[in-house]
Amino acid sequence: MTLTRRDFGKYAGKFLLLMGASGSVLTGCILTPTNVKALINMLISSIENILKVATNAPWATDLAAALAALQSAEQNWTAGGAVTLIDDALNTITAVLAVIPLTAVYSPLIDLIVSGIEAVLAVLPISASVTRLRGSLSNNPHHGRVMLNKPNLWHETPQGSYKAQWNSICRQIGLSQAEL
Repeated sequence: MTLTRRDFGKYAGKFLLLMGASGSVLTGCILTPTNVKALINMLISSIENILKVATNAPWATDLAAALAALQSAEQNWTAGGAVTLIDDALNTITAVLAVIPLTAVYSPLIDLIVSGIEAVLAVLPISASVTRLRGSLSNNPHHGRVMLNKPNLWHETPQGSYKAQWNSICRQIGLSQAEL
């Protein structure tokens, strides 16, 4: 079947109308307290999976301790509540992740975790005078190496998009046991 100019215009018009009607999905979504919590939970799962594949790593105990602090802070956080504990735990995790070498097999996954932490920290309502920055994202060697995928038609939420990106990287580097 060949497509005439008229047919193309008809199909293109329908496609654009469909895209316009679902614009809220295509433009991505703003992180809300619910989405932030869901993304934090995805980060927690990601770190747990890194700890599964990084057996006997010298930084694993520090990362496990920072993860426990994040889990505790996340459980106690409610929308509008004290977010400083989550901010502090995420900054501690960032500092621990900074010591993981870029040559490690799971380094692309660490890059994605750092990008996820950066996305969460960007939307948390924290004033700089309240927090103690343990690790700076800009000084982390994993900072800026991976861009988070935006939500799309297949993965409509930030956590769904993050999970798809994580699993794709796991398959690429051969660490299927680290998939979410």
